[in-house]
Amino acid sequence: IKVYVEADTEIRRERFLKRACAERNQDLENAKKHWDYITVAGEKYIKPFRNDADIIINGNTNLKYFSQILEYIYTITNNFDD
Repeated sequence: IKVYVEADTEIRRERFLKRACAERNQDLENAKKHWDYITVAGEKYIKPFRNDADIIINGNTNLKYFSQILEYIYTITNNFDD
């Protein structure tokens, strides 16, 4: 199953910068440069596959709810009888 997570650019940016600084010990300037790079790469390599996804999830939602959605998808896709 192909899952595409779609979220508002500003929400993605905010989450990315927060993780980069807090969890990866990047300084803010370096994190912003990294963000610019991955944004361009995402437009080129990731976004074109949106139309091929089996499921498109709204990533704007709160992360706890989002985790529950992913857990549910994992559960239903791993419980098929052979």
